[in-house]
Amino acid sequence: MNKAGIEYTASFVVTLILGIVLLFVGMAFIGQIITGKDIIEKQITQKEQQLIEDVIVAEQAKIVILDSTRDSTISDREYFWIGIRNIEPKERNFSVTLSFDHAVALDSTYIQEADKNFINEHWLEGRDRVGPRSIPSQDISILGFSVFPHTRINDLQATIPGDYVFNVCTYLTDEGEPDCVAQSTSPSLYPTNDVRQVRLQLR
Repeated sequence: MNKAGIEYTASFVVTLILGIVLLFVGMAFIGQIITGKDIIEKQITQKEQQLIEDVIVAEQAKIVILDSTRDSTISDREYFWIGIRNIEPKERNFSVTLSFDHAVALDSTYIQEADKNFINEHWLEGRDRVGPRSIPSQDISILGFSVFPHTRINDLQATIPGDYVFNVCTYLTDEGEPDCVAQSTSPSLYPTNDVRQVRLQLR
């Protein structure tokens, strides 16, 4: 093969590799857009935002979750909004983590089949952490999160009607993620020893 042919072949290979790389980058970008589509379309309304801010101011609260109990149906995503007021003397970063706590059947008995790891993975879909969000001192910021009631509560068991409860832990990001369980005493919790909960009522 002559020199010109070798140079042409090398140039073609480089162009082909670059084309493949750009194709994968483009596919990844489109995938992110599709994956985040439902989040982008579900923005907090001005009325909801004002309501959260009004409650925080009226109650001098640090944390407020709007409509923490919802009547829900399987495969119908529920969105929640949490308002955070930074009472620290300086700007701080805040994050929120979610974790399944327990489920109660319609007859008021615990649903023992509800597998925590399965529900955290399939109902929260990898969206169990929100933030960090930088909030100036004395300011209020609102973060959103969602729960997707799956068709199953473990690998084999179909979802049983009842109340499904999730822990919601707000914390100072730079102090480390807390153990997000009921009665948690993790020092990074904000407010201290304050684990909130949201409840999906599946009927």
